[in-house]
Amino acid sequence: MIGCTKEKAIYNTQPSANLELPLLLDFNQTPCFLDIGTSTLKYSISDTSLPFEALVDFKDDCQIKFEGQDLTNHAVNHFGTIEWNKPYRIEIVFDGNVDSFNLVFTSLPLVQLILLDKIKDEPKSLARMIVNDPKLNKEVINTPIGIEQRGGFSLRQPKKSYGFKPLKDLNPSNNYSCGFLGMNSNDSWILDAMYLDESKVRNKTCFDIWRSLNDSQMKHRNIEGHFVELFINHQSIGLYCFAEKFTSTKLNTTTESVFYKGSDNKPNTQFEVLPKGNPNKGHWGDWLQEIPDAKQKITWDSFEELLELAVKKEDIVFMNQIHKELDLDIAIDYYLFINLINGYDNMGKNWMFYQEKKTDLYTIVPWDLDATWGRAHDANKVDYTWTISNHLFDRLITLNPQNFKQRLKQRWTILRSQKFSAAVLIATFKSNFDVIRVSNVEEVERRCWNSSLDLDKEEAYITQWLQNRLSFVDNHIQNL
Repeated sequence: MIGCTKEKAIYNTQPSANLELPLLLDFNQTPCFLDIGTSTLKYSISDTSLPFEALVDFKDDCQIKFEGQDLTNHAVNHFGTIEWNKPYRIEIVFDGNVDSFNLVFTSLPLVQLILLDKIKDEPKSLARMIVNDPKLNKEVINTPIGIEQRGGFSLRQPKKSYGFKPLKDLNPSNNYSCGFLGMNSNDSWILDAMYLDESKVRNKTCFDIWRSLNDSQMKHRNIEGHFVELFINHQSIGLYCFAEKFTSTKLNTTTESVFYKGSDNKPNTQFEVLPKGNPNKGHWGDWLQEIPDAKQKITWDSFEELLELAVKKEDIVFMNQIHKELDLDIAIDYYLFINLINGYDNMGKNWMFYQEKKTDLYTIVPWDLDATWGRAHDANKVDYTWTISNHLFDRLITLNPQNFKQRLKQRWTILRSQKFSAAVLIATFKSNFDVIRVSNVEEVERRCWNSSLDLDKEEAYITQWLQNRLSFVDNHIQNL
């Protein structure tokens, strides 16, 4: 907990049973978050062009000074012009003792998890989440959550990613939908650690690009994310991407909707062979049924038909039927997108198939796009000369149903002059790099995780790799 006691100032004790921390210093009814290891308080503000004014609250038996000047409790205080990332001196005076801190204003939204237990892989731990995003100009979000570690390979890393569900109260089963950081309401969310990504922006940038392909006629299912600095109790644990998750709420599903995910790069998820056994569980081979919940209903019928068509049926049947089961426009965009980003880990594992209603076509949905843009899943560099495909796309290109190959080439030409131009792609990366750079969270990553993070160096690497990749894919598409 953080608070002033009659004996001495205590700044790092346990939360209450209600997962709350005592008042230390609030601006505009939003707490400053403490990193006890560096004696730093952080507060997020969206604009430094105007003088900073704030309603200040702290414990009545303390006195707090800002840059040597007394702050007036429970009143609006005028701080003058504020700079991001500049340390301002805060002194907390109690019973003759003075404790000094740095107060740092940041451009990033801040998220604090308050909890008594460690966050485990399973089951979920109870926590309270406080989200400060002044850009939204509304009250700080303060909600109980159930949270757990998430991921596969990433679980082996020291910096963990988390998945959580908002709760109406401290009852772990009382879930509800809630929106964060300007994103729509959802009942399940992700805090992505991005530990192995040397840029910290690959996954988010990929989804920004995929989302840009949407128009009035096409449905590119996508997620949104925002960079935040994450605190657990009184410790900053660095940069995270606070992101949406594909759920029934996010997808706006119907009672007929189905959603399947490839969990590994295996022949059955690459459409080379059918999974063994009968599809009577929530997993069939290396395919997972995500929607509907397998505990409530098992349904593989329409997806089994798609798999059988792509894997087993004669060429003439495949050519006559595939466009009746799979959205070929989305498939074209997916093939071009994955080849653009060199998503070698997204043509078996980390891709999904969604059907909203039984009368709808299946659409392909990307997932987990950090092993892209010149880096592998373990952060090692990879060459730009890979061609990404699988048996499904090989059949589509070779057999050319519905002029698939010609349409693919035409779409590439259009995208290369617009969304996939070097200038647009480099600018998309730059906008995400700049969000992190201006926050100076690189320093936090280096301190917390012994990181050698160098955003300028990685941005230069991606820019050069991207330009080489575009030339390679241009030649690949032309020679199909």
